[in-house]
Amino acid sequence: MKATLLFLFALVAVSANSLFAQDLPKFSFYDAAKKTFSQTNLKPGQPVVVVYFDPDCDHCNKQAQLIKAEVTKFASAQLIWVAFPASIEAITAFGKKYFSAQFGKNFHFLRDNDYTFDRSFGYSEAPSIYVYNKSWKLVKSYSKKEVPAAELAALLK
Repeated sequence: MKATLLFLFALVAVSANSLFAQDLPKFSFYDAAKKTFSQTNLKPGQPVVVVYFDPDCDHCNKQAQLIKAEVTKFASAQLIWVAFPASIEAITAFGKKYFSAQFGKNFHFLRDNDYTFDRSFGYSEAPSIYVYNKSWKLVKSYSKKEVPAAELAALLK
């Protein structure tokens, strides 16, 4: 009985640790050219904001508008926008609509072809936002709500 309880406790501890990991998790998504984009494509020493979105979601469009209005505050950050089940064409159109100047530079619009977002970041609904500092440690996460751009930008310092 003790061995079973110890095993269950260890299993819960390991599961909780992976669900609430504080480091930027390993991920692999696809860009418009169907090339793999992962954390190895990111520039070390720069904060990262990961946004799980749907191009047809009103809240996601509002979130993009909020960030666009203060986009200069995100110049030193890397924003990774990830969507599924939208087509890569819809994802790309969304990115260019709001962030044509930043598209492909420090703003990346990706598709989760393999359904791995939840496995990497935890269960997410659009829009969900994960903010990581320069050391790629999780600073804060948001789920199913619009966040003022100034609030997000303040976390990047």
